[in-house]
Amino acid sequence: MASILTITGEDTLSLNIFDDTIKKLYNIKTEQDDDFQKEFSELDDDDITKLILTVEATVVFNDKNAKEVIQSI
Repeated sequence: MASILTITGEDTLSLNIFDDTIKKLYNIKTEQDDDFQKEFSELDDDDITKLILTVEATVVFNDKNAKEVIQSI
């Protein structure tokens, strides 16, 4: 699990990203970057942070239906 806190002006947003979502980002990263060679089980905190910040993807959270969509862009 990863936690993210963003502060922009007056807005603060906190997100918890669970392993299934991190795994989806990992899969997109391996598709987008042929040089990325780490196995998912080898990822450390720094690697997960890089995934969250560098993977080109659209993430949509829908609170009403508890659905999540992640797709490569």
